[in-house]
Amino acid sequence: MMGRSLKPPPQAVSFKDDELDPNLTMREKVTQVTKDRVCMGCHGTINSLGFSLEHYDALGRWRNEENEKPVDAVSNYETEDGKMIRLQGARSLAEFAAHNENSQKAFVRHFFHYLVKQPVNAYGVKNLENLHRHFKKSSFNVKELIIEILCVASMHGLEKENS
Repeated sequence: MMGRSLKPPPQAVSFKDDELDPNLTMREKVTQVTKDRVCMGCHGTINSLGFSLEHYDALGRWRNEENEKPVDAVSNYETEDGKMIRLQGARSLAEFAAHNENSQKAFVRHFFHYLVKQPVNAYGVKNLENLHRHFKKSSFNVKELIIEILCVASMHGLEKENS
């Protein structure tokens, strides 16, 4: 979602919900399971994003409390450039992602792959930048992005044939 890459975990740890205190909220359980320094290498990034979505349960339903405790959807997220921002729920996460260039490019990259079933770089190294520029210029119009992606995919290789 934020366009950041994380390394695979050095060791796999399964989340054994049934072994944790059932009175804990999911946030408290995740904090407990990932508190180790080795885990926090990635979960320092992951948790803050996930915690901002705490108002939603596993099925996406809104909730104000979990296990008779008020939901805490506030977190501090460290951006790729080291700046700390305060996320206060899903809306602030969405606003941050929508205005973040890396998130925009990640959206374009994933959307291209979804539509074409191939990575955007398979169609040329400059295509991601070009598609992002077009998306931005169109005021982030998704319909325009779809058209541009389909044009890039359908025209791929034709310029060599015509030479």
